[in-house]
Amino acid sequence: MRIVFLSLALAGCASQELRALEDEQDALREEYDDLEGNVAALRNAMIESGLVTEQQAMAQAPVPGKVGKGKGGKGGKGKGKEGNALPKNALDDEMAFKVSRTGDIPVLPGLVEMERTQTECGFKFTLQELQPISDFPLNKQGYGKSSPVLLLQDGVAMTPHAMPTEFGGACTGSYRHAGYVFLFSPEGRPENAEKHKYTIALDPSLPLERGEDKRPMYWVYPGTTLTFEFGRGWDPSWGAARLDLSARVAGEHISSAVVTWGENTVETDETGTLTIGQDTELPGEPFSLTIASPEDGPYVLLNTLTMGNGANALVVTSEVAFVRGSK
Repeated sequence: MRIVFLSLALAGCASQELRALEDEQDALREEYDDLEGNVAALRNAMIESGLVTEQQAMAQAPVPGKVGKGKGGKGGKGKGKEGNALPKNALDDEMAFKVSRTGDIPVLPGLVEMERTQTECGFKFTLQELQPISDFPLNKQGYGKSSPVLLLQDGVAMTPHAMPTEFGGACTGSYRHAGYVFLFSPEGRPENAEKHKYTIALDPSLPLERGEDKRPMYWVYPGTTLTFEFGRGWDPSWGAARLDLSARVAGEHISSAVVTWGENTVETDETGTLTIGQDTELPGEPFSLTIASPEDGPYVLLNTLTMGNGANALVVTSEVAFVRGSK
């Protein structure tokens, strides 16, 4: 009997130690995200004050670097990777585009075992499988707080990408998808959390807004396709055209995602990033570019899509162009 009691005591101690380690890890993640946000704010302030140029401010930012596998197109790292992001003449009006999603957005698993955190108003759910598309790894890899997962309270989306003071220090009805946990607070009082039902879902918005700076981000979910339709083809008088595309591949998957434009097709690698950087002959008439992920494929976050050259280019999305445009 004494052996049984000793085993239970040891198990209890181990459980307490594990919980303490989890709480410490959560706190470190929050601290890291806060530092990342401060760096981004300081960078923008330096640009606005004229202390550095946009190119200098972005020079040390993480840049995707893996190469895709080409089929008819040439995958490559390309020169500068953001080479079309700051054109002298932006072709937004000439090559106006629209984007649409086809396919069924995946249904996410249910949340279980809501836990109280050691904060004034905070709670958390633990869910391991969505960690690759949470704010923490995406922010760490240079993509910002871009998690596409919504936390819904009674079917209504709560405020995402919150800071610790919002989801722990006060009852604001906000949350953060941080690693393998959803950290959140109900509105009003802590005990209100017990009165509600919490679920998660993938954000259907196109594009969705990145946390803090509201940059538009494009997600391709497994089993879906994004189609960018350009209302006009490339005019040769604009000069030679270059296509730059970079996308982050996340989540466990079997099949590859596929990018298609014209007669060119490029598949993603099994892990990491997809990068296209090449001189290409864009169609002279209206055309489309698609990014498709099969049902057993990865989550894909489009980080850069530009076409053109330093004089004339269309910027669909780009970190550099967004910093310039957000001044």
